[in-house]
Amino acid sequence: MTKSYLKQYPDENGYFGDYGGAFLPPPLEGPMAKIQEAYLKFSNNSDFLNELNYIRKHFQGRPTPIHYARNLTAKLGGAHIYLKREDLNHTGAHKLNHCMGEALLAKYMGINKLIAETGAGQHGVALATAAAYFGMECEIHMGEVDIEKEHPNVVRMKLLGATVVPVSFGGRTLKEAVDSALTPMSPARMTPSTPLALS
Repeated sequence: MTKSYLKQYPDENGYFGDYGGAFLPPPLEGPMAKIQEAYLKFSNNSDFLNELNYIRKHFQGRPTPIHYARNLTAKLGGAHIYLKREDLNHTGAHKLNHCMGEALLAKYMGINKLIAETGAGQHGVALATAAAYFGMECEIHMGEVDIEKEHPNVVRMKLLGATVVPVSFGGRTLKEAVDSALTPMSPARMTPSTPLALS
């Protein structure tokens, strides 16, 4: 009997055939190895899966429906067009799908603070929602340009209890927000009391 795709992949190195894996800077290799170890431990744990399934159904609103786009189908002709309505997830986007799973994994690992970056703010809102659900601290790094453009999402993150960290270096957009979130000594995280580790 042939194994199903999900049973075969990813392999023990995180690859999907010729593709996949993680290419990380050395400081992130240790933390990511711990996350991978926890994922492998809990991804088949019945308590973890039951809690995740409960969250998906009773908090997120999954499974989201598939909608037959009658007018679009009539306009374009040919194939029948269906839309998977991920916009009906709680928070209005697909991003909550991974954020709730990640926050649940963090809970099982004993972690109580979530840190992420966001550009338009939907990822930040989703992670802030997950953190609020589990009673965790949340820190969202966002470029100053994006903070100005996406003010309603900034308000939502703050209402959910997240700390929004303005990123004021470089282009002040998503790229720098990623750098800031992944670098403990980034300019956005520096305060007068931040100890400096010089090598």
